[in-house]
Amino acid sequence: MKNTNIFNKFLIFFILFSCNNEKDKTNSNLIYSNFAETVSIKSSNIKGIDQAIMPLHLGINDDLLILCDPQSEYRFYAYKLPEFKFLGKFGKEGDGPKEISETMIFLNQFEKNKDGIFINFFEPNKMKYVSMNLNKALNDSLEDNDFKITYMPPEIQESYNIIKLKNNTFFGSGFSLAGEFFIYDENTASFRWKDQTVDHNDDFMKSLKENNLLDMYKHGALKAKPDNSHFVKAYQFTPKISVYDSDGNLKFSIINESKKEPKIVNNQFEENTRMYYFTTYVTDDYIYAIDLNCTQKEFRSGGINNVELHVFDWDGNPIKKYLLNEGIGALSPFAVDEKNNKLYTVNPKSEESYFSQFSLD
Repeated sequence: MKNTNIFNKFLIFFILFSCNNEKDKTNSNLIYSNFAETVSIKSSNIKGIDQAIMPLHLGINDDLLILCDPQSEYRFYAYKLPEFKFLGKFGKEGDGPKEISETMIFLNQFEKNKDGIFINFFEPNKMKYVSMNLNKALNDSLEDNDFKITYMPPEIQESYNIIKLKNNTFFGSGFSLAGEFFIYDENTASFRWKDQTVDHNDDFMKSLKENNLLDMYKHGALKAKPDNSHFVKAYQFTPKISVYDSDGNLKFSIINESKKEPKIVNNQFEENTRMYYFTTYVTDDYIYAIDLNCTQKEFRSGGINNVELHVFDWDGNPIKKYLLNEGIGALSPFAVDEKNNKLYTVNPKSEESYFSQFSLD
């Protein structure tokens, strides 16, 4: 039976208005203090999903829940919502033209075109971004023209968190220090890095570099809005979510007024440094961010028990805060089912209970 060690093994690869909400027009920061509404929610077990699956990523397309488990023989498992009816598995492990390698990243991104719905993912070891026909994959009828493969240039360095927006433009981040993220235009083969944004002040940024902590501080998942008009980047060590347009221009950053510099001790963040947003889930209407709400020390010991779900709209307004009665796995895999008003999470409470759901009434 799989356990939480799987999360640790793959960590390196993926890794309502506020009463005081106002815009700082100088630096495009939206500073907020509180959410207008806070709701406590309790979990219930999801019994329809195979407990042998330990997904690192969840995604929803219409009424399909997609689980991605890079450790299984098949990488993807599809369930129909809301009854969790098993529909099939696809993406067999291997190095063949229709197979998927072990080191693969799925960031909940789908595409629709005249040929159907495609599911997008990245294989870092092969440096290739793949769009695969979802319906054909579920029916085990994939042909060569049901794949679109884009090979990333070597300039991406250690980036692995890669998304595609309009006109075949790719954005990616990871453990690279070259910039905030890269921008690669497949049509023109042009490539550039977005300059690092300055957080707090120049002295703090200099200190991060001197202590080799810039990559850790800047680490955060990119997620694309389904209509491909915007994407977001969230951060682990600061209560901040940045919103960019499809050209990579910063529109604004949503920042809690409690934001402060983490202390650096002996070339590392002090063990009681607060941790915030490891990842997000975005829809056409809202940005959902899991706040780990713990310290580094608690995170390392598995003490992630006071998790919060923060909800913002695409204008940067803090809508609602949900308090969860249980934690989430180390990589914080979660998905929001707006159609059925549910939150789905992965939390290995026991070897027989991995999956939870919450009502977001």
